[in-house]
Amino acid sequence: MSEEVTQANDQIITDLITVNNTAIPGLTTFTATPNDLDSEETGRSPGSGVLHRERIRSEVYDLAFTCAMIDDVTLASLQSMLAPAKVSVTFWIGKTVNCYMYAGAPTIELVFKDSDGKHYWNFSGTLTMY
Repeated sequence: MSEEVTQANDQIITDLITVNNTAIPGLTTFTATPNDLDSEETGRSPGSGVLHRERIRSEVYDLAFTCAMIDDVTLASLQSMLAPAKVSVTFWIGKTVNCYMYAGAPTIELVFKDSDGKHYWNFSGTLTMY
């Protein structure tokens, strides 16, 4: 892959998710899962087994993402970015979605410590739409 294509791909992935107007640093992968929310009245009738569905909201997104080989400064920035109880998120999945989300508990993995004592981390996180 040419350097130009690699740089273009890095730029594309970097801008796919922003939190409070700041791109998630070091973003390498993400998955968006749209969900429907059903009312308490949704269910199957015991006698006939026929489903009655009362959808009250569609396209409620869950995002799962990974930031690979990020340094200590980037890790601290990412943790700070996701700390508030409610964040404004914009993401691209063939269309732009703007919404409020909250962050779930992340998985933080130490990948490497170099001879100068610098750490490199993998960070996996989730964001769930309000």
